[in-house]
Amino acid sequence: MSVAIVLDLRYKLKLINYFFPKLYGEEVRSEIMQIRNIITELFEEYKKKHDDKRGASSKRQCATNVSEGGGSILSKSAWELDFENMLSEDDGFEKTELDDYLAEKLLPNEEGFDILMRWKSNGSKFPILQKIARYILAIPISTVSQNQFLA
Repeated sequence: MSVAIVLDLRYKLKLINYFFPKLYGEEVRSEIMQIRNIITELFEEYKKKHDDKRGASSKRQCATNVSEGGGSILSKSAWELDFENMLSEDDGFEKTELDDYLAEKLLPNEEGFDILMRWKSNGSKFPILQKIARYILAIPISTVSQNQFLA
């Protein structure tokens, strides 16, 4: 449930930071860190799958860009991917899509808000988080056991 709250563009971590002190008292820091760790691990797992698919696609594209004379002609997207990989290896700290998402302002809590539709329209901005949201938010609340609530 907590991951679903973080994926709600109206609340993110703010709602957890509001309610967890009331629920957990002195243990609040460890509980909030546990949620942050779960979200980060989930994001990294999806990012790895996303990067693996992009890498396979890039390799196929490079293979089709080899000329008959044997000279290699890299397409712009292939060299850009290689360059991005080199830059990310050079950086000590890479700001992720998750960091960008959490840093954005919250959306107003409006009547008739459709979270799945909102994620569908934000796919180009946060493609990895969109996949996570599509998976997590599609789970009916009735299937979540009571002891998993807010954990």
